Amino acid sequence: MNILRTALIVLSVFNLTGCLTINLSNTIRDSKYYTEESLFDTVTDIYVSKHSSHSIQLGGMNSSFLVLDGSAGLKTLLSSSLMNVNNLSLKQNGGFSLYKDSDYTKIYVKIDVLYSFSNTDEAGSNELLSKTECQPNALKECVFEISDLMGDYNQKPVRVEEQNVIHLQKPLVLNMKRYTEHTPLSSYALMLLYPVTILLDAVTIPVQIFIIPFGMGTVGK
Repeated sequence: MNILRTALIVLSVFNLTGCLTINLSNTIRDSKYYTEESLFDTVTDIYVSKHSSHSIQLGGMNSSFLVLDGSAGLKTLLSSSLMNVNNLSLKQNGGFSLYKDSDYTKIYVKIDVLYSFSNTDEAGSNELLSKTECQPNALKECVFEISDLMGDYNQKPVRVEEQNVIHLQKPLVLNMKRYTEHTPLSSYALMLLYPVTILLDAVTIPVQIFIIPFGMGTVGK
């Protein structure tokens, strides 16, 4: 029991140490807010590269986005000589949100890449289906879902060697919301208190060590 009580005391000391600094950090964090901005762009091209780590890009008139979760079947489809661009289309499935803070932009989106086999010959369809490992739906469409993108509005496409550019016959109009993080001036003033809270936390450590054992002793009775 004594060993367990000692371990609980040490753990509690570490948990309580720095309370003032932690509370100040939480106050500054909670004071941040986002402003909302409506943006629109038209995806006109898909860039496909053989050797890039992110081999598929969606290129818009004002922005571009790297596809981070494209399946092997999707890349095979976009790289195949059997693909007919007239049968290729993109569909925005739900909202498109950009959360921009000081470090990076987090994207929440779902985009479907649809390829129709209704106007293709049977031999070509069978070969392409076998390579993409796709099961067409009732409309004879293969659907590839994209939900993980990296990029930002007003960002140009990354050009790499051996890149194939697919010009979409049916461009996709993106309806986006961009949320930009802001820190109020009052929070910058609070940041000046960090040295004070750190000093006070350091000074109160002996008091915490003195008080906690009595609390533990009371709990253990």
